[in-house]
Amino acid sequence: PSVSLAPSTFGYRKWRIWAGAARTQNSDQWIVKDLKFYTGADCTSNNRHGVPLASRSTKGFGPERAFDMFLETTWSGRSDEDGAFWIGMEYPASILVSCVSFNDFDRFGATSVRVDAWDNVEGWISVATLEYHLGGTPDNIRIDWSTRGPTTAPPSRSPTERPTAGPISTTHPSDRPS
Repeated sequence: PSVSLAPSTFGYRKWRIWAGAARTQNSDQWIVKDLKFYTGADCTSNNRHGVPLASRSTKGFGPERAFDMFLETTWSGRSDEDGAFWIGMEYPASILVSCVSFNDFDRFGATSVRVDAWDNVEGWISVATLEYHLGGTPDNIRIDWSTRGPTTAPPSRSPTERPTAGPISTTHPSDRPS
């Protein structure tokens, strides 16, 4: 059974994908070609109306470049003070993201990616993890909200060192967009 949760009763304003340095193919840089946060579980209803956020960026390669719909432009990410790479979006109002699609650069890709949401009390919380990602391959991470509701406590706070379990949602290679 599917539970429909309205963003006004449950949702977050800030969303990101996260990879620790040990989970990237190059510990100095993570290059993301394309990133989309969807409110539809079938990876539809892309919400691009927000302010891009990132750990740090190489000059001229800011996070807005991953949201511009062109694979030729990229975010060239640098790690934050904790050694983690992350890129995301802050929206003007809370939304409930049900699917995240992203494509990174093969030699500067990630091997494991976490989806986090910002909770005003808890800080960044993990809501999904893709454990086996092949850099340079487009991937979708579907978030199963059917086990949560507006009165359910938020997921456990995630450490900065490694991804934690949340509603784990990965796609099989045959489900990936071509």
